[in-house]
Amino acid sequence: MNRETRRQATRNRPDRVQPKLKLETLESRQLLSGGAAQDYDDLIPSLLYRRVEHDYPPVQRAHPIGDSPFAQTLLDNDGKILTGRLPNGTEYSFTVHGPGVVIVTDVTPNDGLLDSEIDTIQLVGTDLNRTYVTAQTNSGSTTFNDGLVGFNRLIAADGVASIILNGFVLRETGEIPTGTPRIELLGGVRTLNFNAIETFSDPVLDQPVDLIIGDPSTPLRARPSIRIDRIFNTSVDGSTGALPGVPQTTPTVRFLVNGQIQDLELGSVTANPVPSFIDAQISPLSYTGRTAIQAFGVDGMKVVGSARNLTLSRTGQPFVNRFSGMDRVGHAYFGGNADAVAIDATNGQIGRLKFLRGLGNPVGSSGSLLEAGIPLGERGYPSAGLLGGVIAARRIGRSEFGPANLVRQIPPDPAAVQLRGPGTINYVTRPGAATTNVTIAADDSIGDTNVVGDHRNSLIAAGYDYIAFRQGLDPVRQPSRVGRYSQRGDLVDSVIASSYRSVDGVYGNGNDLAGNGTIVGRLRGNLYLSPSDDIDATPDGTPLVRGAGFFARRLAGYLPSVGGLQAQAPRRVDSVLVRL
Repeated sequence: MNRETRRQATRNRPDRVQPKLKLETLESRQLLSGGAAQDYDDLIPSLLYRRVEHDYPPVQRAHPIGDSPFAQTLLDNDGKILTGRLPNGTEYSFTVHGPGVVIVTDVTPNDGLLDSEIDTIQLVGTDLNRTYVTAQTNSGSTTFNDGLVGFNRLIAADGVASIILNGFVLRETGEIPTGTPRIELLGGVRTLNFNAIETFSDPVLDQPVDLIIGDPSTPLRARPSIRIDRIFNTSVDGSTGALPGVPQTTPTVRFLVNGQIQDLELGSVTANPVPSFIDAQISPLSYTGRTAIQAFGVDGMKVVGSARNLTLSRTGQPFVNRFSGMDRVGHAYFGGNADAVAIDATNGQIGRLKFLRGLGNPVGSSGSLLEAGIPLGERGYPSAGLLGGVIAARRIGRSEFGPANLVRQIPPDPAAVQLRGPGTINYVTRPGAATTNVTIAADDSIGDTNVVGDHRNSLIAAGYDYIAFRQGLDPVRQPSRVGRYSQRGDLVDSVIASSYRSVDGVYGNGNDLAGNGTIVGRLRGNLYLSPSDDIDATPDGTPLVRGAGFFARRLAGYLPSVGGLQAQAPRRVDSVLVRL
């Protein structure tokens, strides 16, 4: 309703003016169909008035155009955060804290997805003091698996403060591996942790798995700390197979550290598990590859479990020459049995040694009929006449040796056999062998030594140059001391010597030369000399030690020997047994 309508509504109805109806007059036909001569300039299109609009038309578009920059980073295989998922449901992620990025390439790089095991992990633009790399794995909830992810290579040209890869295994990945598994951190690293190393190699091909830290041309600026849960090192000659009694001496897993190692912690160093029918027919010494730790020195060495065919030296092979030894080994701790373990510190000293489960595997080494039914898979290196361990240094500090096994025996008294009643057997347990086929030598002195168990065919010698002995020279060259020495066990074809020279290789046969050496301690056990190792017998084999007892110019304590000097005090005699 407009204004005029409102005014009309207020008037009285009679006063309203009635509208007059008229027909609209149409224009003539001449006007509508006129020619171009008529003046209609305002209807010419070229002269139409164009109006300028300052408002833009609405466009339905997300801002910013496309997904966020963070979401677009998920399309790349490099960045601060990367995630992937294996076909079995295992998920993994990488996170870089600080400078640098991580580049991950899996074994199927052409599909554009991180959906398989990893071929290469590369760290770029990192800093030795500020870059921390962490990685995690998750086994998932839909499948049953171990949740481990394999990677073939880890490369970093610059230094990294910490690399912690939880659940990652260094091994060959893919049906056709791009190369031998390797970790190459030329710029150094302060902390390196990952799950395991698994390798199955042929020593003839000379393609070891290398863990390289530092550039040989540039000294390391930081001492690395390395922690690996386990090492499965299996090595078999492809042309001959695993030969019984033939050990693997070529390193197939190498730690090449161009500097000093601060801490080295390994869960275990063994071989891959094999089927039971193979394990019963062949000894692990035939297929356990050698793991070599090559560095200037180690401040702390720890193996929680068992260790087989493990060497610590500066070169690939230990005890080769005067330059093969480490400068220093702070302490070496072995929680499980250590078999075929060599520590070459001939250029320095060893602070402390601790073998909780003995050095050398004694199973099958005695030749007793009681060991006739033991399968080959449980036998160690001494059972094949090989060394169970060699440790040499200029000076050795404190040493501790525990038994590798426990021996259960029945008392000779028939009344004590069934002490708990009829039908029961009263077994008496005693410590077994602490060392088997072992040589421990120091150029200078050996500190306090505590042994629980027996020494079998072993030599512990102070004032003994092991490198000179291997070169065919006289090993006894300077005064030395052993002590305090304490042992609760027996000496079976074993010798403890201090600057003592056995002219013909037999200790205690009357033609020995005692140098300036001293042994202080006590033996709580017996001496046993096997018939094949008799002091008067002609050498007809390759026994490691010929003799039994303690040999030095000065002996303090109860330290008996067969054919050598007896301790002057005290005069208490437990027993001295000689079996012919």
